[in-house]
Amino acid sequence: MHGLLDLGMTLLGIALLLTGNPAIAIPILGVDIIHTLIVTIMLLIGVYKDGNGKIVSYPGQVLNQNPQP
Repeated sequence: MHGLLDLGMTLLGIALLLTGNPAIAIPILGVDIIHTLIVTIMLLIGVYKDGNGKIVSYPGQVLNQNPQP
């Protein structure tokens, strides 16, 4: 679901650009870029959780089993 909303925001921004609405498209694409950077960083450092609350990690990633509060 999350991926579909993110893809939809990107496609909406591109469609608005192509139809001559840059005043609306640029902020939407800006939010999308910032969101993508935040999620990517969270994935790389091992703090992003899926819908079930489980940490999403890349293969071989070493996760801190006792995170500090």
